[in-house]
Amino acid sequence: MDHEPDPANRQVVASRTPEEQANILRALYDRTILTWKLIWDKRVGMLPKIIPLLAVAYVLSPLDLLSFPTVGALVPLWVVDDIGVILLGLNLFIQASPPDIVREHLRELGAWHAARRDPGDNDDDDVIDSTAERLDE
Repeated sequence: MDHEPDPANRQVVASRTPEEQANILRALYDRTILTWKLIWDKRVGMLPKIIPLLAVAYVLSPLDLLSFPTVGALVPLWVVDDIGVILLGLNLFIQASPPDIVREHLRELGAWHAARRDPGDNDDDDVIDSTAERLDE
């Protein structure tokens, strides 16, 4: 049985809030910085480092999954496959890198963001990784 949803309950979101857009851009920026740090980290093997190189090679190559005649008037879709390949390459590379090294670089990025929020405290050595426990008196 097909029924239409109640138009009063339908919610159309035209765009994201500026805060959501800023968070998306920050996450993309952080992912790019993380990838850059992992590529130059000697503890990450050569095999995972091939992934982002292949993604860049695809974007620079004349071959495309969506060719210009295929998309026709929808030219913006022509770039979507390149962006998707880059994002997929970044994600696969980060997942293929050793998790402890990824966590180490993420902690450094978090400390860097914290120092930018609190310019009076620029000492990166203050980052402490610990657990807390409440003691009953």
